[in-house]
Amino acid sequence: YVAELAGSGNYGAWAEGPHLPEARTDAGAAFRAGKAYVVGGAGPDGAPSATTYVLSPDPATGALGTWDPDEALALPAARRGGTLVAAADGLIYVGGADESGPTTTVWKANLDSKGGLSAWKPQAELAAARVDANAAIIGDFLWVYGGSDAAGPSRLVQIGRIVKEVVADPSVTPPTMIDVFGTQPETSPLHLPEARTNAAGFTANGALYLVGGSDGTGGRGELYWTIPDPESATLTVDDSTGTGWHHLVGSDLPTGGLAGGAAIVNGPNAFIIGGTGGDGVIASAARTNLAPKPPFFQVSLLGGVTIPALKIEGEIGQQLGYLSAAGVATVNFAVLLFIAWAYAHPDRALALWRRVRRRSA
Repeated sequence: YVAELAGSGNYGAWAEGPHLPEARTDAGAAFRAGKAYVVGGAGPDGAPSATTYVLSPDPATGALGTWDPDEALALPAARRGGTLVAAADGLIYVGGADESGPTTTVWKANLDSKGGLSAWKPQAELAAARVDANAAIIGDFLWVYGGSDAAGPSRLVQIGRIVKEVVADPSVTPPTMIDVFGTQPETSPLHLPEARTNAAGFTANGALYLVGGSDGTGGRGELYWTIPDPESATLTVDDSTGTGWHHLVGSDLPTGGLAGGAAIVNGPNAFIIGGTGGDGVIASAARTNLAPKPPFFQVSLLGGVTIPALKIEGEIGQQLGYLSAAGVATVNFAVLLFIAWAYAHPDRALALWRRVRRRSA
């Protein structure tokens, strides 16, 4: 299905788009170098597949064209429930399940000089098998969080280190590869607060997000987020919770539990489209704004200095906006009181300002 973007934070009515050559569920999907890819997934018989379908929209007209199978990009083995990640120089397919269950395999297809993808190459394997996980690249690391192993939903976070391949020709820009995956003991604050699988996950402004998913008993509606260090495999631990992941009730999904939704980020907005709720598969979507509101004071009362009001620099996400009021420094609060007084007594404020200017002159 296709919907046209219609202004900030909205899109138009859904219409049918080009159909896949064959039905797929639990496939990996990503957009890279002007093309859309659907990789693996279960076919009509329920068995994992190795197929890769490619859609190449016309950049001039926007026409989508048709999905075409790419035999050269078929996975080395059949998988469903793997996570497809768009890297700067290619695509990475993480985990997934074969006929026997969740796997540890990781494959990467590198971009060539013409914008095409080469055949999949094995990478370092996951520390623990995963299916229906979330994954994203932050800095020099691939973060894989949540998902299921053979025992069910997991809260484990695994981190892959991204390095450059060694090439013989120094004039050639080496592609990247994942040389090792690591994790920490289950008691580590690195891991999710609760087990989640088949959640909606995405990254924005250097933060990782996980929304909804299943804990094994049903769909959940919580939103968790964290801000990894892009240069190391670490999270800043919240002393109040003992974990590197944050949660605010006001940021949870308004519709309750939801698993299997598709996460889309467009500018400052994030959408969770479709999925399975308490009443079954749904056709609706949820939307949130990831950025705090702009400063509500942009004045020059203090010699041309802009007052940032309640904006907290470096904090990311709408959920952090709820904390802004509690984090304003005393000096800023005093400035806000002065501004309020000035607006209430404009004549006296102007007289005071003129006296200050005369003294400074």
